[in-house]
Amino acid sequence: MEQTKKIETGILTRILEVKESNADKDSRTLDISFSSEAPVERSFGAEILDHKPESIRLGRLNNSAPVLFNHDIDQPVGVVESARIEEKVGRASIRFGNSERANEVFQDVMDGILQNVSVGYAVHRMEQTKDNPPEYRVTDFEPHEISIVTVPADISVGISRERNTRVQTEIIELPELKEHKMEVEVQERAIDMEAAIKEAGQAEQKRIREIEAYGREHNETELAEQYIKEGKSVGEFASSVLERIKNRPKQHYDVGLTKKETSDFSFLRLVNALARPHDQTAQQNASFELEACRAQEKKQHREARGVYIPNEVLHERSLSNQTTFKKRELLAGSGDGANLVPTILDGSSFIEFLDNNMITVSMGARVLRNLDGIIKIPRRDAAISGGWIAESADAADVTPSYDQLSLSAKTYALRVDLSRQLRLQSSLDVERLVREEISLSTAVALDEACLVSLGESNDPAGICNTAGVGITLITADQFSWANAMAMQGDVMSANAYQGSLGYAIHPVLAADAKARSRDSGSGRFVMEGNDIGGFRAEVTSSLVMGGKQRAIFGDWSQALLGYWSPGIDVSVHREFDDGRIRLIVFVDADFGVRHAGSFAITNDS
Repeated sequence: MEQTKKIETGILTRILEVKESNADKDSRTLDISFSSEAPVERSFGAEILDHKPESIRLGRLNNSAPVLFNHDIDQPVGVVESARIEEKVGRASIRFGNSERANEVFQDVMDGILQNVSVGYAVHRMEQTKDNPPEYRVTDFEPHEISIVTVPADISVGISRERNTRVQTEIIELPELKEHKMEVEVQERAIDMEAAIKEAGQAEQKRIREIEAYGREHNETELAEQYIKEGKSVGEFASSVLERIKNRPKQHYDVGLTKKETSDFSFLRLVNALARPHDQTAQQNASFELEACRAQEKKQHREARGVYIPNEVLHERSLSNQTTFKKRELLAGSGDGANLVPTILDGSSFIEFLDNNMITVSMGARVLRNLDGIIKIPRRDAAISGGWIAESADAADVTPSYDQLSLSAKTYALRVDLSRQLRLQSSLDVERLVREEISLSTAVALDEACLVSLGESNDPAGICNTAGVGITLITADQFSWANAMAMQGDVMSANAYQGSLGYAIHPVLAADAKARSRDSGSGRFVMEGNDIGGFRAEVTSSLVMGGKQRAIFGDWSQALLGYWSPGIDVSVHREFDDGRIRLIVFVDADFGVRHAGSFAITNDS
C-alpha cells in the first residue's frame, strides 16, 4: 500500500541551453527546450521530471506566461507563445518584446552572450522510485515562467525564498522499495578535496582581480564591487561596462561663446595667425580666435598639437539655418580652394556630423564617444562544442572561450591646402566652406578607414582587412546574384545572420548589379534601387582595396567606431612660396569588428 507525505518544495528551476539557430529575427521568436527527464539533485534526492502528457500542466505557459530575465518578475522581456511535449522534452516558442531591456536581452541571445534558459515550476506530486540513494519521479508538475539567465544558478535551490512562494508537494513512498532494495551499481571516484578547494580559491581570486582591474580602467569600481559580490564572470562585467560606456550621457564641450562671438569667429584670421606666429599684426587680428581656442583646449582636458577649434564654431547653427547645400569635391588642376562648391552644414556636434556622413555608421555600426585610454570589449573567439557520450559518462568540460577587442586612440591627420587668394577673403560663405571642407573630408577618410584600412601599426583594421571575414570571389567589375547569395551564405554559416544586415558596394559593382538579371525568367535585377535580395544596399566609392572594387555584406552592429575627442585639432604645417598654407587636421579614433564571421567581402578572382 502506498504511503504519502507532504513536503514544502517551493518553486524550483532547471537550466537548459538556448539554441539560437531556432531564432527568427523578423518575428523576434525563439524555439527553446525548457525541461527534460535528466535527473537533477535536490535536497531530498534526485529529481526526474516525467514527461508523459498527463504529468505536466501546460495551462499557465499556454496562457501567455511571462518570459523573464534572471527570474526577476520586475524584468519581463517577452511572452510564451506556445508550449508542448515532444519526445520527452518540454519545448516552447517564446516571443521577445520591444522594450529597451527586451531588445538588449534578445540581441545578447543572438550574439551568443546569453546562452541559458531556465524554467520555474511547482511540483505537486512525485513518486519515490529508489531508496539508496533516494530518487523521485515527478508525476505532476506545473511550469510558471521561463527565464533567460546570465549564468546557471544552483538548480538545487528554488527561487521561492525571494518570492515567498510555498508549494506543498505530495510524495508517494512505494512499500516495495523498503522490502526489496534495488541493487545499485555505484562507481566510486576519488576526489582530492584539498586540491579542488585550492583550485577553486585560485579561480575566484583571479576573477576578483580581473574585475577590479577592469573596473579601475573604466571608472566603474562600484559596478565591479557589485559583480564581484554577485559572483558574475569577467565576461559579464565587461559586457555591462561596454553598455554603460555606449549609453553614457554626452558631454558638452562648448566654451560659452555667445551667438555673436560665434558668428564673428574667423577661421581664416586664425589660420593666418598660426601661419605667421611672429607677425604681430596677424596675432592681434586673431586675438579673439586664439583666446577661444585656448579655452576649448582647457575645456577638453587634452593638449592640442596645434589648436582646438571651439565646438560652437564647428557647428554654428546660425549658419546652418540660413542655407542648404549639396555635397562637393575639390576639383583637381584648378588651384587650391578655387572650386569650393556649397555643402551641407550640420547643426549638431562635429562627431555627429561625421557620423551622419559615414556609410559605416548609417549601416548600423555602434559608435562609442568620449573615450579615455584603451577600451577592451569582450568577444567569444571559439564556438561552444559538445559530443555524444556513453551512458553514465560525464560530458566534456567545455567552457566558451573569450578574447578581447581592444580599441585605442589612433590619430588621423588630414591635409588641407588653402590658397593665398582664399585666405584673403572675408566672405561668410568662404568661412563656411572652409569648415565644411575639413568636416566632410574627415568623414570620408574615417569611412574609408572603417571599410578598407590595412590595420598596420598606426591605423585601424577595416572590415576588408579583418581576419576571419568571409570571402566571395567575383569577376572583375561584375556582381551577380550568385555573388550576393554566396556572401549571405558565408554570414549564415558563421551563425551571424542577424542584426543590422545590409550591403555596402562600390559604384562600379552597383552599376553592374543594377543592369544584371537575377536569372533568365524573373525579369528582376540583382540590385533594384537600394535593395539587394531584400537587404539595404548603400553605394560608396571608398570601397577600393588593392586596386579592386569591393562589396561588403554583414551585420553592421558588430562594427565598433570609437572617438577619443569631441572635435578637431588644427595646426599649420607650412606656408609655401606661392602663399598657400597647408593645414593638418587631427582626429583621434579607432575601429574594430567584434565578430569577424558577421561579415563577408568580395575579391576579384
